[in-house]
Amino acid sequence: VRVHPISGRRILNVQAQFCVKLRGLREDESDMILKYLYSRAAIPEYQLRVSWRPHTVVMWDNRAVQHYAVHDYYPSRRTMERVTVAGDQVVGVSGPYAAEDNVGPLPDGKGAVIAPPGKRPIREFERGTY
Repeated sequence: VRVHPISGRRILNVQAQFCVKLRGLREDESDMILKYLYSRAAIPEYQLRVSWRPHTVVMWDNRAVQHYAVHDYYPSRRTMERVTVAGDQVVGVSGPYAAEDNVGPLPDGKGAVIAPPGKRPIREFERGTY
């Protein structure tokens, strides 16, 4: 649980690519809850779908929104640009966030040192069950 630095609202930052385990829970409990939360993103009532037209601009707060680009515009072309603003320190309900030991970034992380196999949680997409 993260606290949004502007609104003060609590945010569940649950993405299959990054979230590997819920602290304080057994792995089976954590897996069950995470799968439930991942499934919420597939519910149309929780989604914003953009009807793209020339000059359409969409911006979102990466701290609080999951996003996914559907490849539904072929044979047309779509140009996207990404702007990343220097991030703030992640603060949870208990204070500043500190990563758990042996939890590395995704395997393609630039200059990242990945913990040896068996020493870090396995991400959902690595399990092939998502």
